[in-house]
Amino acid sequence: MYLQVIMLANITLAEGTYILPEVKEGDRVTGRRSTLDWPCQGKPNSASWKQWKELLLSTLECKGKLVKPLGNRHMRHHQQWEVF
Repeated sequence: MYLQVIMLANITLAEGTYILPEVKEGDRVTGRRSTLDWPCQGKPNSASWKQWKELLLSTLECKGKLVKPLGNRHMRHHQQWEVF
């Protein structure tokens, strides 16, 4: 909830092969905003982020790359890039 993520696609690079580095460290993606109203959620503690990173590394990634890339995506999602 803190990262405002619904789908794995919300935390990967555009080509769907890598998880964004900032997400692994527990930071929201700079320049993206959600079109949804999210409840106020404080940032989880460092022990929670350690567990998060271990889960990502042990289940979704191999040598930094997604085990099963997402492929082409044709649906819109709730995150949009902000225009500066």
